[in-house]
Amino acid sequence: LKKHGEVVRSTMLSLAKRDYPGLLGGQIDFTVMFIPIESVAAAAFEARPDLQQEAIDHAILIVTPVTLIALLRTVGLYWRQEKLAKNAQEIWKAARLLHERIQKFQVHLGKAARGLEGAVKEFNAAMASYEARVLPQGRRIEQLAGIEAGAALPEPNRIETQLREVSGSEPESD
Repeated sequence: LKKHGEVVRSTMLSLAKRDYPGLLGGQIDFTVMFIPIESVAAAAFEARPDLQQEAIDHAILIVTPVTLIALLRTVGLYWRQEKLAKNAQEIWKAARLLHERIQKFQVHLGKAARGLEGAVKEFNAAMASYEARVLPQGRRIEQLAGIEAGAALPEPNRIETQLREVSGSEPESD
């Protein structure tokens, strides 16, 4: 029994020397040493009660079929949690990027709104000048020259398109 414990310990130390965690850049914490028969592992632990702790100290997990299943389930759970965390991080990055783009869009929209406001003011000033100065003078010339009503000065084009107001509320879903 003592010889068996030494063989298992020797195998464990051999695995530890391979330094699989180091080869993988520290992405894993332990190397798994699988013993396929529960009683064989139990005999090794009986012969060397400190074997499990020594293995852990060397970053080796000695597992049997029962403990391997538990380990695999734990690793699976960890991977799912890691995937969820990465997904949440991607969502956070996308949300931050969207927020930055909305801010930039607001700057551009503000410039466009100021430009439109200026254009509307200029258009209104032009229409006021036309109605107050140009049109009366044109009608006076028409009267003096005897121009018929059909050949009168045309009305200026009107702007029929209205600017869309931003309500700030959520759109209704169908």
